[in-house]
Amino acid sequence: MLFKPCICCTNHTFELVVTAPDFEYSCIPGNFQIFKCKACNHHFIHPIPMKGEINEFYPLSYYTINTSSPLYLSGFIYKMKIQNDIKRILKLIKTHSIKSMLDLGCGDASRLIGLKCVLGDQIEATGYDLAFQDNTLAKAKNYGVNLNEGNIEDELTMLNNNSLDFVLMNQIIEHIIDPELLLKEAYKKLKPGGLLLIETPNLAGLDYYIFRKYFWGGYHVPRHIHLFDQHSLLKLLISCNFTIMKKGSLPSPGFWIISLRNLFGLNSKNYSRSPFEVLNFSSIPIVTLFYLLDKALIATGLLTSNQYVLSRKPNCI
Repeated sequence: MLFKPCICCTNHTFELVVTAPDFEYSCIPGNFQIFKCKACNHHFIHPIPMKGEINEFYPLSYYTINTSSPLYLSGFIYKMKIQNDIKRILKLIKTHSIKSMLDLGCGDASRLIGLKCVLGDQIEATGYDLAFQDNTLAKAKNYGVNLNEGNIEDELTMLNNNSLDFVLMNQIIEHIIDPELLLKEAYKKLKPGGLLLIETPNLAGLDYYIFRKYFWGGYHVPRHIHLFDQHSLLKLLISCNFTIMKKGSLPSPGFWIISLRNLFGLNSKNYSRSPFEVLNFSSIPIVTLFYLLDKALIATGLLTSNQYVLSRKPNCI
């Protein structure tokens, strides 16, 4: 079995970590293999999928667009999540002048619209994702936010170099076929001194250690093509010439819930009659329980299975 060098450290030795099916959607039959780099712990699906295969990983039953999914986010919990995301992002970038920003994998654009509303109408805000619903496009247009459909790895190359003050990658880099190439493109598009904020799963946290041998929700097989711990993610960013500014852990109730759903044989397409269906993203008690658990872990200095890294393109290039 042929492997390319590790994208984080160029090491050539790898180890099989887990062989698992698509627990959530069964979009493709059979099992997928996840390997890790023995030097830096970067995890990846092998073989890496081709671009033409990616759309198959996101069926119409996928939770972001399927209102019948137990993982569909709406109502109070979704509103609070977006509000918390906006507050956290603004706190991280508050000392920097932001006139243009790009959200890669912006979903329904609620986070991007919220940021523009706070930063001001003069901010040029652009979002990319595979596809948008008509109501999302209409809402974004009303707020002066530009949305573009397409493969992020291709579309980013179309933007002007040195044109952006801020690039946001919220839970997207793990879905990318070639994260190194994407980061290098983001570096080109950022102005000197521009900021890059990444939020992505972390190969750490109590839920990871409990479920990592098979059921961990963070694997999200086969959609999470690349996974990092904080060490390997920092190595990748530094190799792409970014300067690290801040890093940390974030609560991740979702991975607790998906891991337990995988364990109990529940899918993410629809509800069953199982009593374990209480494990869903709309259950305020369940989401609150795991949110507070992760917050307690963070307060004691421990890592969770969700991380962020704020980095910067140096002024002198």
